[in-house]
Amino acid sequence: MENRNSRPVLFLTELIIAILIFALSMGICGALFARSFAASTESTNLNNAVFQAESAAEAFHSYDELSVLAERLGGAASGNNAINVYYDKAWAPIEAIEDARFIMSMSISENGVVAKADISVYGNAGLITELNTSKNTLLKTGKAGVNNSIGGAGGAGSVNNSGGADGGAGAESGGGAR
Repeated sequence: MENRNSRPVLFLTELIIAILIFALSMGICGALFARSFAASTESTNLNNAVFQAESAAEAFHSYDELSVLAERLGGAASGNNAINVYYDKAWAPIEAIEDARFIMSMSISENGVVAKADISVYGNAGLITELNTSKNTLLKTGKAGVNNSIGGAGGAGSVNNSGGADGGAGAESGGGAR
C-alpha cells in the first residue's frame, strides 16, 4: 500500500521541480530579450544621430547663410550663430521643443578666413554624438587652398583635403564619428 501512495507524490514533486526550472529559464530569457531590445534601440539612435550630424556638416559646407542652413536642416536659427533642430522618436524634424525626443545643436563661429561648426546631438540620456567641422570662407572666391577637416569626438576620425589654388592633389583618411 505504501508503494501506491508514494508514486503520485514523486510525480508531483518532479512536476513542481520541472515547472520551477522552466520558470527560471523564462525569467533569464526575458531579461536577455529586454537587454537586447535596449541595445538595439541605443544602436539605432546612435546611427540616426551620426547620420543627422554628418548631414548637418555637409549642409554647413554647402550653405553660407545661417537662415538658409537652418531651413535646409529643418530647424530654427537663433541670434547667436546657432541652429537647433528638434526631432521626434522617428527622427523626423519637428517645430515644438515639447514633443522633441532628440535635439541637434549647431554652433557656428568665424574668425575671418575659417568658419567652424560644432554639432552635438542629444537624447533623453544626454549627449549621443558630436561632430566638429570647419571650412575656408575664401574658398568660394578662389583666393585660398582647401583645408577642411571633419572629426568625431576626441578626434575619432578625420577627413583632410588639401590642395592649392592650382588644384593640387588632396589626401583623405577616413574614420568614424562617435
